[in-house]
Amino acid sequence: MILKALTATTDASEKELIQTLYISAEQIRKNLIQLEKEGFIKRTGKRFSIM
Repeated sequence: MILKALTATTDASEKELIQTLYISAEQIRKNLIQLEKEGFIKRTGKRFSIM
């Protein structure tokens, strides 16, 4: 769901993803960390985008 949300925009903050996806902050953080480790997304400051 996070990747799908990021494809709809150029980038998004953690807060924006929480509001868009209605998922807890803890779950969003956990998924963002995993997606970043796997190379699917990159973090620039407080914003995330698809690689």
